Amino acid sequence: MNIALRSCVLAASLCAVACSDPPRFTPSDGGGGGVDGGGGGGNDAASGTDAGSRADRDPSMIGPDGGCATQNSPTMRAPVNMLLVVDRSGSMSECADGSSRSGCESKWSVTQVGLERMLMGLEDQARVGLLFFPASSNASTADGYRMPVIGLNQTLRDTRTALVAAIRAARPNGNTPMACAMPQAVTYMQNITDMGSRNIMLITDGSPTDECSGMPCANPFDFACLMNASLASQSTILASVARGARSMPQIRTFALGTPDAAPSFMSSVALNGGTARMAGCEPRSCHYTLGTADFERDLNMALDSVRDRAATCEFILQVDPMTADPNLINVYYTPMSGGAGRYIPRDTTHMNGWDYAPGGRSIVFYGMLCDEVRAGNAGSSVQIVYGCPTIIPG
Repeated sequence: MNIALRSCVLAASLCAVACSDPPRFTPSDGGGGGVDGGGGGGNDAASGTDAGSRADRDPSMIGPDGGCATQNSPTMRAPVNMLLVVDRSGSMSECADGSSRSGCESKWSVTQVGLERMLMGLEDQARVGLLFFPASSNASTADGYRMPVIGLNQTLRDTRTALVAAIRAARPNGNTPMACAMPQAVTYMQNITDMGSRNIMLITDGSPTDECSGMPCANPFDFACLMNASLASQSTILASVARGARSMPQIRTFALGTPDAAPSFMSSVALNGGTARMAGCEPRSCHYTLGTADFERDLNMALDSVRDRAATCEFILQVDPMTADPNLINVYYTPMSGGAGRYIPRDTTHMNGWDYAPGGRSIVFYGMLCDEVRAGNAGSSVQIVYGCPTIIPG
């Protein structure tokens, strides 16, 4: 491996505050984890008796003092990828405050304003797509939802104007063919190739209707059939959301719904999609509830929360994975400005630690560590340290 490459430290700032260098690395660092030197123990790095005897170590980089990398250069946090799946059914034209007065603000007009505000607050490097249901054509079949109105093939810097225009131009009308839209939304997100977090935001004010349920109702007044079809649609949606959550990389689905959207179902969407609002939430309260009396407030609070939670836990490596030695890379995390930093073990089980993303050009944090990094306080930082044996749990 090239000496200059192995001596490089890539600093990824979560905020605008610079972080200090990680301490000199020794095998005892790592918070109790063991050391994997790519084929053997790492104690010779500290003892000085065999500091340069192995081909994957350079004596000028790992000497008797246990020192490794000393040079800093910037890297990037991978951007957010988000698909907005928005209900524009006829009921969205109803008053947001639950009244029936004329001239009221509708749920749709409030949603339009809220989404526009969120889009203006997202970073330019984010990629945001938009999918309405019902679709403008083929609304009752999966074909109407295979491609979003606006896809994720460009950054928000280039698509923000088009997204806002599409949201402003849309009008509420028709049923709630959520079972047609959601499976196609998950498939679309599985097929994108860009780095970064993958998220779906579902906004709805009603339960799914019978389209794409597999049991359409010929009689619109056959309420037993309509109920059974809605339940079948819910099962289809939950299965697709769970499929996304099991994907690699994971696709998370955030659920925002009014009380008319069947709270137990929307809560299950959040649970299956890996986005429960809090640990131990009740079966009917794991999603974001958009209350009738406080629709606008609840929507804006939910949009802000999803925007923050969608932040990626992926950090791009500024090296060629074909030349970098994956057994000589470590991650040093500082939780806040002036706080105590620590080396994070690599965890291939993806329970709580970091691992390489497919292709080896970035790393991803998992579990509680990802939650901690995503919540990041001012001055939090991540550093990728090259040249020292990779720490693994042990």
